[in-house]
Amino acid sequence: MYKPVIKVSRALVLSASMLAASSALAQAASAEGEAADGGLAEIVVTANKRAEPLNRVGLTVTAVSANDLQKQGVAGISDLTRVIPSLSFATTNANTPVYSLRGVGYYDDSLGATPAVAVYVDEVAYPVSVLTSQVVLDLERVEVLKGPQGTLFGQSSTGGAINFIAAKPTAKQSYGLDLSYGRFNTIEGSGFVSGPLSDTLGYRIAVRAVHGDDWQRSYTRDDSLGKSRVLAGRASLAWEPSASARFLLTASGHINKSDPQAPQFIFLLNQVPGNYPLLDNIPTAPRSNRAADWSPERRPRGDDKQYAVSLRGDVDVLPTVKLTSITNFAHFTRDQQTDADGIVPLNFSSNTIGKVKSFSQEVRASSTNLDNLRWVVGANYERTSVRERSLLDTRDASFILTTGLWETNGYGTNQKSRSYAAFGNVEFDVTDQLTVKGGIRYSNVRRNANSCTQDTDARHTLSAFFTDLSNTLRAGQGLGAITPLPPFACVSLDNVTQDAQGRILYTPGRFSGVLKEHNFPWRVGVDFKATPDLLLYFNVSKGYKSGAFTTVSAATFSQLAPITQESLLDYEGGFKLQMFNRRLNLTGAAFYYKYNDKQLRSKVIDPVFNLLDSLRNVPKSSIRGAELNVTAAPVRGLTFGTSVTYLDSRIDEFTGFNGFSQLVDFEGTRIPFAPKYSVTSNIDYRWPVTDAFEVNVGGNFTYNSATNSTVGNDAFSRIGAYRTVDVRMGLHNVDRNWSVTLWGKNIFNEYYWTNANAVSDTRVRYAARPATYGISFSIRN
Repeated sequence: MYKPVIKVSRALVLSASMLAASSALAQAASAEGEAADGGLAEIVVTANKRAEPLNRVGLTVTAVSANDLQKQGVAGISDLTRVIPSLSFATTNANTPVYSLRGVGYYDDSLGATPAVAVYVDEVAYPVSVLTSQVVLDLERVEVLKGPQGTLFGQSSTGGAINFIAAKPTAKQSYGLDLSYGRFNTIEGSGFVSGPLSDTLGYRIAVRAVHGDDWQRSYTRDDSLGKSRVLAGRASLAWEPSASARFLLTASGHINKSDPQAPQFIFLLNQVPGNYPLLDNIPTAPRSNRAADWSPERRPRGDDKQYAVSLRGDVDVLPTVKLTSITNFAHFTRDQQTDADGIVPLNFSSNTIGKVKSFSQEVRASSTNLDNLRWVVGANYERTSVRERSLLDTRDASFILTTGLWETNGYGTNQKSRSYAAFGNVEFDVTDQLTVKGGIRYSNVRRNANSCTQDTDARHTLSAFFTDLSNTLRAGQGLGAITPLPPFACVSLDNVTQDAQGRILYTPGRFSGVLKEHNFPWRVGVDFKATPDLLLYFNVSKGYKSGAFTTVSAATFSQLAPITQESLLDYEGGFKLQMFNRRLNLTGAAFYYKYNDKQLRSKVIDPVFNLLDSLRNVPKSSIRGAELNVTAAPVRGLTFGTSVTYLDSRIDEFTGFNGFSQLVDFEGTRIPFAPKYSVTSNIDYRWPVTDAFEVNVGGNFTYNSATNSTVGNDAFSRIGAYRTVDVRMGLHNVDRNWSVTLWGKNIFNEYYWTNANAVSDTRVRYAARPATYGISFSIRN
């Protein structure tokens, strides 16, 4: 007979789907908050790729249930920063999401950007960040694993891993509906239906739609931007043909035509010094979350489409051995216009068309029903291709205004990556109290890129300019002139290749590069169960993130050179304590990261164009930190929790250019997106007013101290400290299981921003949303 793979407490739905995961994963159902006896409910997670209580896992893991995600208004990954301590989210120029955990992240805005914090949905990996933008849909819970997770979660997890556990088909017919209306006329509706189709087959279908008006306002004219248009869904089929075999097929997809965010103009720093009336008198943005500006001629717009199909199977091949297979294919397309300079003149505006295709396969065997030995061995394969093309309009940039040359140029890349890996992990109970554990993985990665910065101007002055520039540089070394470049040519100069006499060729053309790497992530550790309610653990782990190519408008090949893999060695110890019959949970950890070759989007100085984008490795850096989490249910109906994170990050060795085109030794400066202090707090109180109704009130508090978006202490890259408060108040009908909630986010309208960039002649920042408020209705059956 078909059994439920998971018990659902809520559906926050985002996509129309059919996906594949197995009931072994689903049996990790958990409910955050108060249990039936008034204590804290036990949370079950799959951090070690098996279901086990959170307080018995010797890792630093934060788990948030669907119920809490709904109560706290988490509708996207950016919202997770309000409930996950030490998680940072940044918006990029190209609307590509960037995540950091404990200051470890990778900032790049290209479609091929691979995260340093791995993102999974039901253990299906999303190898590039752009695939993760709509993963918060119809969830059971979210698990965030901190520190390197390379042994079980692969080579893109130096910072950690975020695993979204989707709600699964249920044994009984059920449905749910969520409707909300909020500020900016934002209407959000989501719903699911779930149940059995036969004794062995179950289904679940979930959809979500968002429609909202503009939330940004131009501060120089009567114009607005920022509409929301999202349609998403997921459909799943769970099949259990026998007691020893379980399969889950899932398909998901979304269409997102929301406007990309426009940045705020902070100040002007021309790449070519001079007086430019078009630029010099532009007012800076006021300190308002809504204020921004953009060019109406190339108005920002978005059009992203994605679908994914996965199949998971779990088969008990022996009484104590389970075989698991996870297959996934994802396809993403983008047609997007962005305005990255924050001003009306066309200083840096781009239209990007791109496509991502990704296939992955994992096969593993794991132990079951063994008392003192738990093991898993497996292998996986992943193949991803990225095609990206951008048309860049810089007609009002200082260099173009000075020379009167081209107005537009194109740039793009074709990238392919292939990786395979083998891994193993084992835990052995030496005694009832002492457990030793270890894991290792071998990863082999190959990437190649073919990139072109292209003449697209109607007058084809770009080809003529780079022909002259090449001849000038070649003549200085005694080399002959090149044949004039034709229209639409690739113009980047090869400043890497030398002839037999050591002379740099400086020939224009298409860049081609190959990067081959391998690594051995590992972890060893020990768990000590001092009492039934107290777990002490200590782990030493090393993780790697493979190298990468980027996509930029490049004057020379050196801008397009890849960064090599980074590594992070983590020494970490912690505790997990339950007290007063599960009415109080205390967890804490202290850690030290030794960080080598950190990958960084940085700047290089070009003798003609001045400050340009490129990728760099930071040779040495380090992070020391600690976390403390308190969750309590002191009386029936009341739960609250607070998490505090302290980070002391430091660049130990790195020299590069700052946003003012100055060569700087960055030793002693902080790592980007690593606030020294971060705090998240949540409180929820409910009480009955009649036999059929109860009232609940609650709120969230978030604080992050100041940090920077780039290395160094440049004023333009500073991200100021901020604090936000969210509140909610609702009425719940216990008999019919419906509720109505009034809510507000950032109710004090705190002005803060999540990123700051140097873009062409401007310095800009990306403001967070202002205060929002609304009403929601929810029903479950």
